[in-house]
Amino acid sequence: MRIKNTEIVNAFKRLIKLESTGCAILIFAVLVALSLNLFRASQLGVSKNLPYYVLHNVPAALSAILIESSPRYVISKPIFDAYFVEPWHEPGSHLEVNKAISKIASSDFTGVNPDYIFLRAPDDKGIVDLIDFGFRLFGFRIESVVFAYYFFLIVSTLIFVWRYRNNSIALASAACILFSTYAFLPFIALNPQLMSPVAMRCIPLLSLIACLHCILYSFYPRKSKADIAAVALQILLIIFVLHIRLTAIWQVQLIIIAGFSIAIVRLYRLTSLERKSNVLHLSLILFPATAAIIGYGSLNLYRHIAFPPEYSSGQLTVARTFWHNVYSGFALHPKLAEQERLRIDDISILVATGRYLKNTGREDYWREIGGESKGFGGIKWARYDPIVRDMMVSLCVDQPLPCAETFLLYKPYYFVDTILWFYRIRQSSQVAAAFDSIYFGDIGTKQMATVSLELDKRNFSAAPWRNGFLWFGTLVITGLALARNTSGKSIGILCMLCFSLVSITPSIAGYPAPLGMIDAAVLFTATAQLIAVIMAFLCCKAIWSLRRR
Repeated sequence: MRIKNTEIVNAFKRLIKLESTGCAILIFAVLVALSLNLFRASQLGVSKNLPYYVLHNVPAALSAILIESSPRYVISKPIFDAYFVEPWHEPGSHLEVNKAISKIASSDFTGVNPDYIFLRAPDDKGIVDLIDFGFRLFGFRIESVVFAYYFFLIVSTLIFVWRYRNNSIALASAACILFSTYAFLPFIALNPQLMSPVAMRCIPLLSLIACLHCILYSFYPRKSKADIAAVALQILLIIFVLHIRLTAIWQVQLIIIAGFSIAIVRLYRLTSLERKSNVLHLSLILFPATAAIIGYGSLNLYRHIAFPPEYSSGQLTVARTFWHNVYSGFALHPKLAEQERLRIDDISILVATGRYLKNTGREDYWREIGGESKGFGGIKWARYDPIVRDMMVSLCVDQPLPCAETFLLYKPYYFVDTILWFYRIRQSSQVAAAFDSIYFGDIGTKQMATVSLELDKRNFSAAPWRNGFLWFGTLVITGLALARNTSGKSIGILCMLCFSLVSITPSIAGYPAPLGMIDAAVLFTATAQLIAVIMAFLCCKAIWSLRRR
């Protein structure tokens, strides 16, 4: 018996009207964007070309794995000597690094000299744990660090897809974030100060999907144990990223602000009787925020227990300096930069701090914290950073208008200017000139020119309309069109807009530059792409409705 053509058409119509078909297409779009990230990372060789700070911490991870008696976040003296060609000068190529790692991993360190060396630089130490995890899971080779990074990204994305498999707007948002990340990878790989997504300045990218998951959960809370466990796992990843890079604190702050804001709005709309019966619902809304607060507190407790006491006092630091970076941003204001002789080069900030202490009659204290040491190599960072805070407060009290202009005018201007450089609308970001100084020459301008030349040579651009977004956007629009539940459009756009705005805070607090605003630029671009696909979807829907009349 032959099936009539009309029956086939009707069956096909019933199929494409299913909500699950639209969401399946959007899930496919998320997985395609994730695959594009993996492909481009392999294409650009990011697993073999790692920044110096990651390479510097390899022996610390080996010390933790191979020597049980060694404290964490230090380098055993024998491993230090076996790894570095000369003090703090790692092997030249990734093959030589792997050769050194293999030699150390095959050695016997029973009864070794208990002496150890502290990690250099006033920066975060959590990268040691990412290297450690990579070595334990994927073997003793430098590529394992990037494998570990993408392992976490894949798991986080799959958890998100499972939880929001029936939420078309959530899936579209995740797809845009991953597609935008794919577009920005060349700007990471071709920059000699970044080179790989495991560069500490890029690490906040790892938890963007996890952060989106937690924000959306506050909008759409569910009480199943699996959903609660999924949020808990995403929070763990965010805290781990924060452990590696302190500037990712904006993600924790966003989750807390979003959770309490949504809870207050929902509470305001309920009557007193309804409030009593909705205690569980309100508790679920606040679960990501509560978990983030507990996670952050637990991280600080862990650092207090696990880090050698030398990191919490004196010359060393547990995490990166804060006020030093905030004060660096004044180099973007022409008047303050000239008056205080500031550049974004660390040295000029240190010199300005010494000048401030001498002018306030505390020259002895400057010598005490190592300010007179050669090349500032003996500076006691834990005691230094609060002085920079005092210096900033003093400057802003004396000159409130230039300080306000720095945060409200110059930093936003340079942020937008750098975004335009990412989109290749501008050939160079003007902020590069702020890195040129008497101490390091015009390295900022030269480096920007070199990176720009390489990007243009390979025709790379992070513009929202480039990198094949036409076909990718069509795929997302098709998924939205077939999915029935698109009622959360306004919530999805609101989430992404808040996501983007809050991600800018580290750049506004410190300074916007291509090196440190990758996460904000990715979200800025992803939000533009999401708005574009939703608007296109609404236009198609309106046209279809008019044709049916």
